[in-house]
Amino acid sequence: MADVEDAKNPKAQMHGFSGALLLIVDNALFGANAASLGLASPFFWLAAFVFTGTAVFLVQKYMSEDDTGLALTKGFVVGVLAGVPTSITGSAGAIYIMGAAGFRAIRGKS
Repeated sequence: MADVEDAKNPKAQMHGFSGALLLIVDNALFGANAASLGLASPFFWLAAFVFTGTAVFLVQKYMSEDDTGLALTKGFVVGVLAGVPTSITGSAGAIYIMGAAGFRAIRGKS
């Protein structure tokens, strides 16, 4: 049954490093934004989106060997999660991505 599930969409998974990038960048920039008392919020939202989206695109393209369109889509979605003004969405998304990658590794489907 698991083989059939993986055969449906083998490239739908995110690389675990993408989740780690999301967690680190989102929380670092949220902390920096809090230190500025929110005065530089638009800058930090844009920086989180661009940096995280680009980094996840590169991870998915070269480490996970996704095609360009799929890697770009994943980078955009994760960039949006990082750009949300709170660290809750980025942290929840990162925990999900890293957890799913960990379960795949445990099952031997990495």
